[in-house]
Order: sequence, then structure tokens, then C-alpha cells
Amino acid sequence: MRLPRGGEIGLLLLILLLGLAGCGSGEKSLFAETFEGGTAPPLAQERPGTITGIVCVRQLDGKIMIVGGESAPEGTDPLPGVQVQIPSLRAAVQTGDDGRYTFPNIPPGPYQIVFILPAGEPYNSAQATFDLILEPGQTLEGLPLE
Repeated sequence: MRLPRGGEIGLLLLILLLGLAGCGSGEKSLFAETFEGGTAPPLAQERPGTITGIVCVRQLDGKIMIVGGESAPEGTDPLPGVQVQIPSLRAAVQTGDDGRYTFPNIPPGPYQIVFILPAGEPYNSAQATFDLILEPGQTLEGLPLE
């Protein structure tokens, strides 16, 4: 058996791409034809969303808040170094100097989000867990706490 050379590999990739794209001629692509009705399954069509927020401390009483917006609200200080996790996705980030965290391109669905405060006074590595639901294409800022 002979292995394809560089130019032949490029030609094979081009043929594959043209077959998948349907050559722009109005034909269904090979990919679309593999699904009933010629479209991708519903889950493949749902747009990912973003989970973002700012962890801050209220100056008045030291209460920790998780908010949306461009910056920490007046009367609060951003809290850097908070570890924010979405365990089911095995995703984790740490808040920056501005207290902000962001998880881009998250598939829609229900999630638990965990906040682990940095060790040391006055928090002593406290942890809080919240449940949320991310809708297709949604940007969820802060936490919808009631």
C-alpha cells in the first residue's frame, strides 16, 4: 500500500471539505444527510453561553457578593484569588485583581458553581455552592440569588 504524498493529502482534504460543504451548489452536505431531515441533532444546534461575574466584598459589613456588570459596585471592593469551579465540566478559574471570573463557551444546561475563598483572615478558605441553569446563547452575569 502506498501512502499519499503532501500534495495528495491536500487534494484529499479538499475533496472531503467539498463533500461536507456541498460545494455551495444548494446540495445538502454529506454531514447533513447523515441526520434525519438533513439537519444536525438539536443539541448540536444549541449555542454555547457564558458564565461570568465579579466577586466582591461589601465595605459596610464584609458580606461577600457575586454580581454582574463592568466593575464592582460602589461601596464594595473586588476580591481577587477566589477559585471558581464548575465541577461537572472540570473547569476552574481564579478571579483576577478586579474580582472577575469568566467561563466562555459553556454548553446550555444545569450546573453547580463553586466558589472557594482564599485562605487567610477573615475568610479561612470558606466555600459556597450555587445551582444555576444556562440557556442557549445566554450570558449569565453574577448569580440570580433570590
